[in-house]
Amino acid sequence: MKKITLLLLAALAAMPVLAQDIDEEARRSARQAETEKRSEKAAAEASDRKPLEGAGSVTYEDVLAQPDNVELNYRWAKKQVEAGDIKGASATLERILMVKPGLTRIRLTYAVILYRLDNMAEARRELELVKAQSSGAVRAEAEEYLARVEKRTRLTHFHGTLGVGYQYDDNRNAGPASHQRLFRGTALNLATGRATDDTSVLMLAGFGVRRDLRGPLAKALFADLNYYRAEQTNLDTLDLQAYSFAAGAEFKLGRLTVTPTALADHIRLSEETYLRTRGGRLRFDRRLNKRMAVHAIAQVLVNDHIRTTDIPTATERTGTESTLRGGASLVVAPTQRVAAEYGYQQKDARKMYIAYDRHSLALTHTWLIGGGRFLLSGLGIDRDRYAAPDLVIASAERADDRARVHLTIGQPLGFLGKLFEPMLLTAGYEYLHVNSNILNYAYTNNKVNTMLIYRWDH
Repeated sequence: MKKITLLLLAALAAMPVLAQDIDEEARRSARQAETEKRSEKAAAEASDRKPLEGAGSVTYEDVLAQPDNVELNYRWAKKQVEAGDIKGASATLERILMVKPGLTRIRLTYAVILYRLDNMAEARRELELVKAQSSGAVRAEAEEYLARVEKRTRLTHFHGTLGVGYQYDDNRNAGPASHQRLFRGTALNLATGRATDDTSVLMLAGFGVRRDLRGPLAKALFADLNYYRAEQTNLDTLDLQAYSFAAGAEFKLGRLTVTPTALADHIRLSEETYLRTRGGRLRFDRRLNKRMAVHAIAQVLVNDHIRTTDIPTATERTGTESTLRGGASLVVAPTQRVAAEYGYQQKDARKMYIAYDRHSLALTHTWLIGGGRFLLSGLGIDRDRYAAPDLVIASAERADDRARVHLTIGQPLGFLGKLFEPMLLTAGYEYLHVNSNILNYAYTNNKVNTMLIYRWDH
């Protein structure tokens, strides 16, 4: 009889591993979307820098020694851009063009700098001159930037993303590092449910619209719809689909930008609806100077969990999730930016052993390597403390500490030809380590993935 009881306990302890860290599953799509958003922003910044790279070694003393050397002055202007002195570079190029107005390559660089300074009227005028006076690659680049100027000056903007990728996790099912699981305080060796690796095909799609406004306070209206899917090779119970919708407005109050946003998510696991979320977010942004900006975010979500075949107790997780975050970003070099953010989250649930308080810290670094390439890196730390013990597992209240390290490198594919210009190839690595006082939830996972993304905007 005792043997049968132990076997029954082992079977109960080996119930779907999906439920052991299900909150982590629900966040996967949001993290992927945030990574792709950072990647697209970095790719755009890297693309803007490409025409201004290649200054080489030059100092202001070199320029003073040879003030009439056009090539030296041109390289010095690029060096000024590298140092973040955009206005100084503009003045340097303007002086060159006053003496030799027929230098179309230099005029093109001057137009690009005006574009970066958001002087669209002057940038358009200079680009039209370059287009009329040049041919070949210089003319093509001028036409490309003229198209960018037209896009920038439109009131209504549409953008979209399509992506496909491949991912490998060495512990996709969050199998406990101890190869054991607690049941009523007893540690049972796992016959099933141990760490299992798996691969998956990733798909993402997004569409958004933004309408710029000319009012004294209202800056823009926007709406975005995104879809994410991860189709597992073997662990079909972990197939994930996520639909996300956001719509809001931007208001300018002096130097402060205020962005209220309505949010809605629909998450499916193993082809069944698992979670519907609705709520709102209020974000405040302020640029302190040309190098530093700060932000604060308040967000409230109502999480409505739906029972599924694999997670019959899902409704126990239904509740409100409230989050406060604040942080700052700093441009430490013309090609490098760091950011730090602290957050506090309170998650309620119908069962108190699922409710928790979370303190989090996130550090990120963006590096524009050159040639359109970029490297994103980050460290995230979460400290979760649960409100009550799950007596089916153990008498102690659960306490988790989570550390996540991630790297993403990106390469735009424009160098392959005109057809590939909207395409971006990324490769990423993530290490996740979860330490918990309940051995069921302590695990590590290594993840590598690659994505091919097609971007368009109009």
